[in-house]
Order: sequence, then C-alpha cells, then structure tokens
Amino acid sequence: ERMCAVLSAGDLGVVLRAIEAGDAQPIRSGSIRNGSTGRRRARAPRAIAAPSDHRFGFIVHPLEARDYARFDSSLAQLGDDELEIACERIAEFAEPFVCGGIRVSLPNGTSAYGDVVALPHTAAQLQAMPAAKAREIVRRGVELAAESGASMVGLGAYSSVVTHGGLEIADTGVALTWGNSYTAVAGAEALLDAMRRLDIDPSDATVTI
Repeated sequence: ERMCAVLSAGDLGVVLRAIEAGDAQPIRSGSIRNGSTGRRRARAPRAIAAPSDHRFGFIVHPLEARDYARFDSSLAQLGDDELEIACERIAEFAEPFVCGGIRVSLPNGTSAYGDVVALPHTAAQLQAMPAAKAREIVRRGVELAAESGASMVGLGAYSSVVTHGGLEIADTGVALTWGNSYTAVAGAEALLDAMRRLDIDPSDATVTI
C-alpha cells in the first residue's frame, strides 16, 4: 500500500532512494528530508500544436546531476551523491524523450510549435563517452523531433559541442542550428535594423566588432 501511495504521488525520489539503499520498503514520507512528502509540484499544461503550425525541435540535457531535481521536484530530497548515482543509472537505459513543448504566435497570424527533446545525459557524461556514441545520442534526439514533423532543430547546451555544431549529423534530413549561428544572425539583423533607422547605407559603411 505504501508503494502504491508513493507511485500515485509520482514520488520518484523516494523510489530511487530506496533502490540505492537496497531497502525493500519504500521510505516513509515522514522521514523525507525537511519533512516534505516528496509530492511533485503541479506543472503548467503543455502547449498543443495546431495543424497549421510550422514545426521545430530543440535539444536539451541536464548540465549536472542536480538539474534532475529541477526537472522533477521529488528528486530534491536526494543528496548530491544520491543524485549522481541516480543520474548514472538513468543514463544506462534511458533514451531521448520529448519533455515539453512550446507554441509561438506572431502578430501576422503565423505560428510555430516546437517539441523540447531531452537527452538523459549530463554534459560531463557526454564529454566522457566515446565521441561516436555521444553523436549517436544527439542524432536520436534530432530524429525524434523530426518524426514529430520538425523541419529545423536547435542543438542546445553540449549537444552542439559533441556534434561540431551539427556538422557530424548533417545527414539527418532537417536543418540544424545552435547558439553561435543564432547569435550571429540575430546580431546581423539588429545591426541592419539600426542602420536603417539611422539612414546609413550598409554598402558604404564600415563595421567594427
């Protein structure tokens, strides 16, 4: 009955702590750190894609083990060492998965929907594994977004580093982008906009960065 109650509450932290301790009995809610019940906080409803939406994807992953507790608040009860162990075990069997979505609407009536795809590996884990394996994990994440209809996928955090800005997985069939390219394009557009406002001809101007 206690296990059913823990699972009903979505209390992954209690389950992982019991497994790591080799305890056959789930931890009692009263023994959880700070007296918390471990129940996860309610999340905002997920955005829903409209048939006319342009589709994109974005790859994310935890930078460190503690980020798992930010994703699932029931894990906040675990200590750093416990989270590290849980992180390693999750990475052994978990595959990339869609963890959320975002819908953007513009004043001109166009809209876009993006799937946020999570890789179950921290930056340190991606860096430590063989390069080919890291690239394959990112590739699977991109393919998952493409299966949902994404025509462009952004490579967040370390996923761009292990794929050399997407060059190593350029054959996925979708356009790939990452922070540096976005920053360059946004910077160029902002500069051109400023020049138009100041009535400066770009073909007759010198720019220093």
